[in-house]
Amino acid sequence: MTSFTWHIRRRTRTPDFPVQNAMRRFPSLQGVYLYLQDENGVQCLGEASPLPGYSPDTLDHTEQVLSTAVALLNKQCRTDHMESLESIEAASATIPHTAPAARFALETALLDRLATLRNVPIWQLFVSDAKPVAINGLLNCDAGPDNIEQLFHQGVRVFKLKVGRPGRHADELRLLSFLRAGYGDNVEIRLDANGGLSPEKMNSQMRDYSEFTPTFIEEPTPYPSAPDAPMWPIAAAADESLISSENRALLLEDSRYTVWVLKPTLLGGWFAVRRLAALARGAGKRIIVTHIFESLPAFLAHIHLTISLGVTDACGLYPHAGLGPFRNHTACKLTNGQLAVPTAVGLGVSSRELESDCAGEQV
Repeated sequence: MTSFTWHIRRRTRTPDFPVQNAMRRFPSLQGVYLYLQDENGVQCLGEASPLPGYSPDTLDHTEQVLSTAVALLNKQCRTDHMESLESIEAASATIPHTAPAARFALETALLDRLATLRNVPIWQLFVSDAKPVAINGLLNCDAGPDNIEQLFHQGVRVFKLKVGRPGRHADELRLLSFLRAGYGDNVEIRLDANGGLSPEKMNSQMRDYSEFTPTFIEEPTPYPSAPDAPMWPIAAAADESLISSENRALLLEDSRYTVWVLKPTLLGGWFAVRRLAALARGAGKRIIVTHIFESLPAFLAHIHLTISLGVTDACGLYPHAGLGPFRNHTACKLTNGQLAVPTAVGLGVSSRELESDCAGEQV
């Protein structure tokens, strides 16, 4: 019989420079680390970091759900040693869909353990071959030439600009003009409005953006309230809208949305994202994996998950401000605009590395 001891630690980080999307700033980032240890001393961990005002769940609720889930896990382990993907998925299913960050944390910890037992990186539990993960750079309309040149020098060739902030449309167009004029077709441009375009101005704004040939625009306006038109001047990508199962069914059939942006903390973890990726691909849509400014364990999990899905598009996994000092971690180093395939066993981070990041109390 397998059994686990466990504890949960809360962590808080104030980023060195602003963390924001198109609509709001996040001056402080919180989350929890889940530590598990089996009866043989194998240690594993996961992370749950819902983003306030953005995620469907809260940190307090996440902690409560994880505590209950691990208690249930030990009951399940009387008959199941948690040594298969099917067992891990079944254990995660005890967590309600209203707590997606908790699911992601528990699944990551159990996958970390299983990969450790098999002496392989997590991605190798799913696939045998792996390629480095291409990433996109992230810009807002305050970015300058030096920001863009630094990213380009790092090998980044895909740039995503946050758009839709009130009163900044002219600044957005100036930056897009600089980017396209300065780098031409050597770069791909993407846009992300986080639902910030008003339905009344959306078509005219998208026509302005289309002059710079962006590949797509994420969440131009909250789905399904977007203006009903057969096509738009720019293809769209679904992001936050995917939280709703009703929206997913509609988006599968909506030809305007050609890309699905998958965030495991928002969507319910590894297995939920894998199912959504299969649905999207079956409907002819591209998939991209990205973060919500979590810390290192979730960032590493994103890399493993992206590799396991065989994603070839550049993903939103540039080492971000929410990582704090972990931006210097080996796994966060870019080579030619790519993150290397992890070779360390399991997730690739130890509890010792995270000790300095926990400012809260053990639960």
